[in-house]
Amino acid sequence: MKRANALIRQTAPLARRLALLNQGAVPVATHRQALLKKMGIAKRIPVPFYNKKGRQFFLTMKGKYVVRHQGKSLYGLKATDPRAPKAIRPKRILK
Repeated sequence: MKRANALIRQTAPLARRLALLNQGAVPVATHRQALLKKMGIAKRIPVPFYNKKGRQFFLTMKGKYVVRHQGKSLYGLKATDPRAPKAIRPKRILK
């Protein structure tokens, strides 16, 4: 066996490993994300309820209610409307 062939055989597994590692660096879409993109469904659906600052609530695909503010999702806020779902309904209604 020639020395060059021996060197190629030694480096071949390293090159393959590096290629596999670089391939993993690209984020792969999950099955859920692929379905949402294919069906054209939004990740957050607007609902007709607002918090006390006037920000609209959105219903996520997990069934949680969030308010978007400065690009972030805020959880645990309450709506001003007593007809809101129990998860975001105020504890008591002030008259």
